[in-house]
Amino acid sequence: MEFLRAFDGAEHGDNFGSSVSGYFIPPVSGNYRFWIASDGSSQLSLDATAEQSGASVIASVSGGTDRHQWLDSTPNRSQQISLVAGVPYFIEALHKESTGADHVSVAFSGPGMPKQLLGGRYLAPSARNYAPRVANPIFVIEGHAFAGQEGGRASASDP
Repeated sequence: MEFLRAFDGAEHGDNFGSSVSGYFIPPVSGNYRFWIASDGSSQLSLDATAEQSGASVIASVSGGTDRHQWLDSTPNRSQQISLVAGVPYFIEALHKESTGADHVSVAFSGPGMPKQLLGGRYLAPSARNYAPRVANPIFVIEGHAFAGQEGGRASASDP
């Protein structure tokens, strides 16, 4: 098992399959969209709950793309999905690599957030098979706040 800082799998060789999974925790409520890019085929699934039992494929790649080449068309891009702030949603990419450069990565966009690599600040590991509980997941940020300024603190606990 390897813990990643972002939803971005690095090179591991040829002729293998991998899965990258975790819990996506939206920072604000609203419509989100997801993209997947990979060398080799891949599927991106999202579960409307944290239970990991009802995940549906929302985006996919057959063949391959360049690294971080998140195409703005289906099947590489999901439809808009309405998500609630602070609620953990199980997300998983399945990836099959043959030869050549290997990679798999996921991007997302949401309310007030342009398309970007799905970074660790929005993810929690799924290694324990249950989602964390996040207390007070919503922060009001003043208009005069600057990048990097602390806007509040959140705590998470095991169920």
